Amino acid sequence: MQTEEDKVYNERVKQLKLEILNGVVDLSEVDLVQPVIIDSWIRSSNYGLKAHLSPRTCPVIPKAEMEKLLVENRFLINATLSSLRQFESVLNANYDIILSDPNGVNLLVMLGQNNNISFKNFNLVPGTVWNEKTIGTSAMSLAPILKRPIQVCGPEIFLDDFHDVAGSSAPIFDIKDNMAGVLSIGTVFYQCVNSFNLSLVASIAELIQKEFQLALYEEMYKATNEASDEAMITVDGQGFIAYVNQLAVSLFQHVGNDLIGRPFDSIFGNQPKIKKTMKSGRSLSNTYIDIPKLGSCQCSVSPIRDRQGSRFGCLISLKRCKADPVTTNGDSFAAIIGSSAPIRKIVSMSRRFAKCESNILLQGESGTGKELFARAIHNISRPNRPFVAVNCGAIPKTLAESELFGYEGGSFTGAERQGRQGKIEYAGNGTLFLDEIGDLPLELQPILLRVLEEKQIVRVGGTRSIQVDFQLVAATNKNLFDLMEKGQFREDLYYRLAIFKIVIPPLRERGQDILLLSDHFLSALAQKRGIPLLTLNRSAKNILTQYSWPGNVRQLKHCLTYAASISSDGVIRSENLPEEIRLTPVSGEEESVHNAEMESIRQALKKSGHNVSDAARSLGLSRATLYRKIKKYGL
Repeated sequence: MQTEEDKVYNERVKQLKLEILNGVVDLSEVDLVQPVIIDSWIRSSNYGLKAHLSPRTCPVIPKAEMEKLLVENRFLINATLSSLRQFESVLNANYDIILSDPNGVNLLVMLGQNNNISFKNFNLVPGTVWNEKTIGTSAMSLAPILKRPIQVCGPEIFLDDFHDVAGSSAPIFDIKDNMAGVLSIGTVFYQCVNSFNLSLVASIAELIQKEFQLALYEEMYKATNEASDEAMITVDGQGFIAYVNQLAVSLFQHVGNDLIGRPFDSIFGNQPKIKKTMKSGRSLSNTYIDIPKLGSCQCSVSPIRDRQGSRFGCLISLKRCKADPVTTNGDSFAAIIGSSAPIRKIVSMSRRFAKCESNILLQGESGTGKELFARAIHNISRPNRPFVAVNCGAIPKTLAESELFGYEGGSFTGAERQGRQGKIEYAGNGTLFLDEIGDLPLELQPILLRVLEEKQIVRVGGTRSIQVDFQLVAATNKNLFDLMEKGQFREDLYYRLAIFKIVIPPLRERGQDILLLSDHFLSALAQKRGIPLLTLNRSAKNILTQYSWPGNVRQLKHCLTYAASISSDGVIRSENLPEEIRLTPVSGEEESVHNAEMESIRQALKKSGHNVSDAARSLGLSRATLYRKIKKYGL
């Protein structure tokens, strides 16, 4: 519903547009609308457009040309779909979402269901050309011209048919800062016309841009990334080395410079783990192997597939170990144990995000290892610099501000005379890890937001600005969207924090990682106590893999520490496990249902050639739901 004030403003804008296009207004005296909109009105008129024209007359590019565009823009489209999933709870059915290329060709159209005058009436389909020459002034036609986010509403839009529409658009750039596309959010509800829509589209476009650029970098270097800190070896389907990067040449210099064309096992030796992975087509992540004349190396193997999903080789990444993996101190991704699909995906994503040096939000249940991820990110992004961890939930509310921002001497009773640095200042140009960010007092949230924007702080009781250049990694086990709805967490801070969001899977979704972690913890315990290696018998393994682990990895470690303490012969049996784990019943019916669902999804993916959209349709599920279940079952 429009307010009376909206109606009066709209009539004034309509009249002003007529007067400007008829040349009866002195433009220097106009201040009702932005100059960039007035300039666009004039250009639109000069293109021969008339306000009464229907957008249904806009051109639609030929099907063959559209198919070519979709292929050329596949990374941008995929990044958009992935990013929009993270905003599902914000983007409701009142919004229409459009992704277009720099020329105004609409690549992706997602129409809201609740609009009274939907864009469906405008013949808006993929391939429609909407730019300033075809529809005149609008947010989506101005964003690529201005190269910045903009909101254009009602009669500010050139065509009359759009006068009940509010549009907000933001540009997306590639790795060379060339315009790659425009994201637009439209609505016909005037109560939705506000600065939130503009900041929302800018935030989503920024996330899309980050993911899009990462995909471009990955494509550029996916086989032989010379910038990688790992040796990269591509092996073809027959087991011969097809390509190597320079680090691989250096690593195997004892073999000779001519590695390409050699059989894989002629330089790697017999590697059953890698051969099994190459044969099955499954990925192998962060495992340790012994290579002749090199010793222990950290190894990952990823299948290489064509666009049809057929496997034609694999990519092997290697890093020579400088220390025994069991004694790794927990400050790198090598210490994150696991080979399940969910953990491999998150580790890979975290490695990429760490190189971007932007804010990162870690989400996960208690005990999933959020600080372990934070330290691993720090070791990539800012090694040899301070890592400062702060638990926001453990700081008394009355001391939180001085603890974070520091204070000047004498600023409050009990303050040290010389003052004191806060945690942020101490982090300097390193990493600040704010654990339990959801517990940060509401009154401090705008201060933290300003620090993130301005890169400077002012101590409590002081006036001097102090420059800081830290990377922020925040973590929470709470649902920040729920806190935002309750007014307990600021939306603008959330979108600043969640430029890159990493959701760490709970242990119950990681399958056989439970046993890998168990072996790791038991090996570390044996080494620490100077005793023979501890093992699990079959019944103990069954109980561990069927338990739901509400306390996640931390609970598993405590469980095994207890069991190892009461085991008498180096074998941990079911009776050695804590009672709450040993006696927790497992529903066979529930397990059967889960297994049946998992098998149905696996078959649907296989039949569709791993096309998630087709598989979702055959299962009667939405894409988002299917993605969640794929993640849940580690498929």
